[in-house]
Amino acid sequence: MSELMRLRAAIRELFRGWPEPAIENMDGREVQEFGERYGILVPVVVAEPCGDYCNCGEYGGFPTICYRLAPEFRPSPMKVCARAGCGNTFEDSKSRGTPRKYCRSEECRKALNVERVTAWRRKSNSNKGRSGVNS
Repeated sequence: MSELMRLRAAIRELFRGWPEPAIENMDGREVQEFGERYGILVPVVVAEPCGDYCNCGEYGGFPTICYRLAPEFRPSPMKVCARAGCGNTFEDSKSRGTPRKYCRSEECRKALNVERVTAWRRKSNSNKGRSGVNS
């Protein structure tokens, strides 16, 4: 089943019976089963708590199964803009294959454009003195 088909099937099941969707009547176990059935949650066997707020071992101790979001459903990690003095946070979506270092605020765009132009001018000025002819 393709990812799109799996997502459509999950949404259809979730909203079955609209305007009173199925999710209103689901308990935690049913939500976990639903998430696992459609690849939204991935079961992982853990031997100890996975964090400060872990309640995986609450119903029988460890080792136990912990349900975690599949990688494609996890939120993008937040990054802090690398431009000095900015401090904005943004999601690193890696939309073009390379991670971003800077936020997309208007101020950062202008500053980074000035930096790029200045670097380009320095490079072209340093190449002006070279004629390419051996003397």
